[in-house]
Amino acid sequence: MAKTPGSGRGQPGKRKTSGLHAKTPGLSALRRKTPVPEGEAKASPAGGTRKLASALRRRTPTGGAAVPAGGDAGAEIGIYHRRGMSVRQKFGLVISLSFGLVALIVGLSVTSFFRANLWNEIVRYGYGQVVSLRSFGQRVFDDVREGADTARQYPESERQKADQQLLQTIVEAEPRLFSISVLVSPTGPTENPSAVAAHGGTKPTEFGPPADAKIIHPPGDDNRVQIWQSTFTSEEGTVPALFFRAPIELQGEKPLATVLAVTPISHIDMEVRALSIKLTVFGLIFLGAGIAIAMGLASAVSKPVSQLVADMDIIARGNFDHKPQVVSRDELGLLALALSQMTKSLSAARDQEVQMQRLSSDLDLAQEIVARLMPSKLPKLPGIDPGTLYYAAREVGGDYYDFIPVDNEHLAFLVADVSGKSIGGALVVSTTRTILRLMAPMNLSPADVLSKVNFHVARDIRRGMFVTVFYGILNVRTREFTVSSAGHNPMMLYRAATKEVEMINPTGMALGFDRGTLFDKVIKEQKIALHRGDRVLLYTDGIVESMDEKHEEWGDDKLIAFLKNNGDQKSRDFTNALKQAIADHQGNAEQHDDITAVTFKIE
Repeated sequence: MAKTPGSGRGQPGKRKTSGLHAKTPGLSALRRKTPVPEGEAKASPAGGTRKLASALRRRTPTGGAAVPAGGDAGAEIGIYHRRGMSVRQKFGLVISLSFGLVALIVGLSVTSFFRANLWNEIVRYGYGQVVSLRSFGQRVFDDVREGADTARQYPESERQKADQQLLQTIVEAEPRLFSISVLVSPTGPTENPSAVAAHGGTKPTEFGPPADAKIIHPPGDDNRVQIWQSTFTSEEGTVPALFFRAPIELQGEKPLATVLAVTPISHIDMEVRALSIKLTVFGLIFLGAGIAIAMGLASAVSKPVSQLVADMDIIARGNFDHKPQVVSRDELGLLALALSQMTKSLSAARDQEVQMQRLSSDLDLAQEIVARLMPSKLPKLPGIDPGTLYYAAREVGGDYYDFIPVDNEHLAFLVADVSGKSIGGALVVSTTRTILRLMAPMNLSPADVLSKVNFHVARDIRRGMFVTVFYGILNVRTREFTVSSAGHNPMMLYRAATKEVEMINPTGMALGFDRGTLFDKVIKEQKIALHRGDRVLLYTDGIVESMDEKHEEWGDDKLIAFLKNNGDQKSRDFTNALKQAIADHQGNAEQHDDITAVTFKIE
């Protein structure tokens, strides 16, 4: 960084200027530290326009359509297309399945409940029938027993036919009954009973249930009533049935007469099946209504979501002026508001990126300008071992160094530091270099050269900018080095004989502050005799002001100590070691200024 007017480093009034040297937001993503190998002058490559990394934005044409022709609203966002069902379809499917599941559970529950109730009802009905027919069976038993006593045959009598007709009427009036019989054994319980049957079929020949029958507990108070489940052979074939038997006359515990009612279980299945069909029809109607309601609700809920997706698609395609259309007081409204705010931020970020790209292009151009100003190779002089160290900070460097032939025996060495950065600093460097190269040839007075350069620079430089220069002319034959300083850092001279470092700092002020009168009075020059092993070091303040993570500068003392310890080395090794020492001091800290050094050793 260039210094304000003064006779060198440490004089009153010397300070850093603000200008373009201050950190510009976002430039850290555009610049890399590019060390330059010793002996070569390079700036960071100007490889075209730099791209700013952004996680918020893709490069897409502005004003893209929100919804493709023929597509659903919210079917895509930019390059991302919907995969799978939409929110409306998913929401409708979930509600429809919920309706279907409810209908299925209700249907199964009602069917199971109806079957159980129907079974219990038939059991109670059959139990009531046989209990109520006991008086009728008692009369039949009395008639049979009387007929046996009087030698009349009951089965062949008109009374038996009338009884049969009565039972038939009862069966026909009740669809659940298949058969009613009165079983009578007038002579004893061990003989096969006769029967008065009310329906066709195999008439039972036993008073009690068969061995393989399933016994059912009677629902009433009469524990003598027997109920079981078995098979019944009729004109329709053998079918499962319920049997209800109520004893009329007992001999001990064995019946002499009983009433038997038979109910086919298929009647239960038929009624359950009929109910299932009704429930199925009702369930389908319920499900259809549920689907219609579900799709209506899904459309109402998903419409704002689809509109938000369509708005996001427009924004994703680059139209940051678009405003979301969803207006509500719920979470979707809040999301739309957030999307609107994000769109404004993206628009601002886009504008900032355009500006950063323009600035990046300017910086690339400035770097290319500065890179072309530096010497492409080191001078080759007998008995002189030159070396350079240069690498710029993030922004375009304001440092400059050069080797200018003066005549056959003299070569000028110089380092300069411009107060400005970017294009402005590059142009000042370019102007100063051009004037220096015009004034230097055949002029053996460093002070006079700087005075003439200041005369032109002061008239062209922008107000507030200046250039500090340390300029020296070496007689390559006599090893005499004549130097002047235009407000720059002092030269450091390592004496091989004493292992000490001298600070050479002639008075002077920076180029550009004064057009001549004051500058010419202040500028001085100094002659120095160099001897074998001596080393000259010219540098800019980026070296001594290099900071570590704690913002502590490397400082003059450490540079002097380094020069004492490494002054005897070859210039290539010296500059490499200097670069490493600065890097060790910086650690992970960011380089904030250009680092430039020109050195040579007398061999």
